[in-house]
Amino acid sequence: MTVVLSVLFAAWTATACVGGKVFDEYEQIPVEGWDKTDTLTFSVPAVAADGVYNLALGLRTTGDYPFMSLTLLFEANIIAKKTENSSVVKAPQRLSRTLSCPLVSSRGRSQGQGVSLYQYNFHVATISLREGDSLQVNIRHNMKREMLPGLSDLGLSITRNRH
Repeated sequence: MTVVLSVLFAAWTATACVGGKVFDEYEQIPVEGWDKTDTLTFSVPAVAADGVYNLALGLRTTGDYPFMSLTLLFEANIIAKKTENSSVVKAPQRLSRTLSCPLVSSRGRSQGQGVSLYQYNFHVATISLREGDSLQVNIRHNMKREMLPGLSDLGLSITRNRH
């Protein structure tokens, strides 16, 4: 009986880890505002397994944000795992996106969740990564105003697909 329970527990533990978040980190945006020249950078460590991964952004705003949407420039460099017997260094793959993030509906209601601080989540891309690949992600805003008030935090979340 103990052996059966041990095997079942091991199988449950192995499947519980598949499909979970492999990276989830937020960067704080300066209270005085996010300058157009400031880039938020995320260094994602090497992934543990081959697979398909979902990239998503999390955004937190206050009531001081003056616009109905936010346009972001998203760039990710996928850095391939270095192998010992490979004499060829593979150039990083680049993923670039311009994201239009709606924050307020046409009726003036926040699309985020919260009361005084609003949380938004936006899907960026689905990518394939190999075991040992890592990412360097840079994000900056692409709004006409140089300094954006009312943004609190911006985060990057990476989740491995189960299938």
